Amino acid sequence: MTVETSEAAPTSFYCLADDASNSWVKSYDTFNSTWTDHASSGFDPAFADGHAFAVDQFNPNSVYVGNHIYMSWYLSGVQYPNPTFLNNGWIKNGHDDVEDIVADPATPGAFWVANHGGVYRLTTTTNPQSVSTPEDKSDGLGVAEVWSLSTSPTEPDRIALGLYHNANFVSVTPYSGSWDPDWKYLGLYGDGTLAIVDHKIQTWCTMLINSISEVPHGNEVMIGAVHLR
Repeated sequence: MTVETSEAAPTSFYCLADDASNSWVKSYDTFNSTWTDHASSGFDPAFADGHAFAVDQFNPNSVYVGNHIYMSWYLSGVQYPNPTFLNNGWIKNGHDDVEDIVADPATPGAFWVANHGGVYRLTTTTNPQSVSTPEDKSDGLGVAEVWSLSTSPTEPDRIALGLYHNANFVSVTPYSGSWDPDWKYLGLYGDGTLAIVDHKIQTWCTMLINSISEVPHGNEVMIGAVHLR
């Protein structure tokens, strides 16, 4: 059970009961001694043990909850539809695995999301109902956990990284004596559990969870279908 409050409803407590697909959010009005449903189906907190939960500070009928690896928004008890995403009702919030959600105390409809890729800010509007594109607010945070590192025997400016939760990156800065590389995200998905270079046949490989992708290495370096140059 997680409890939140909203400045817009000073006599109410909002409760999230984490029970997998049977989870719910209700508010209890201490003045009238009544319960109100805000989210009774369609979400599973999964990560964060129910802590991924917030109430808009300006709209007492607007609540945000973690939903599996993403999140959902409920307005007056109705889940915000998102038919173009993986599952209808999921909201993409910058990265997988939501751990916490906090409503912005100064901006109506705005909230902050902490996930396994850092911190993001989103804004909702109610008329028309919409959700903004996530803004990455992770500057200065070290959020990447490196699982693997490999380099090319013939091109010293090519280092491949496999990152936990953040897929794969490859260095893209030309090599020099005081080399300080920049990194290119390869547009792949999931855990970059293994990034290797086969030193015999000159093939770059990347493994994402249960799949492996490899492309011959030559004048044009590629991993998956991402051109590096």
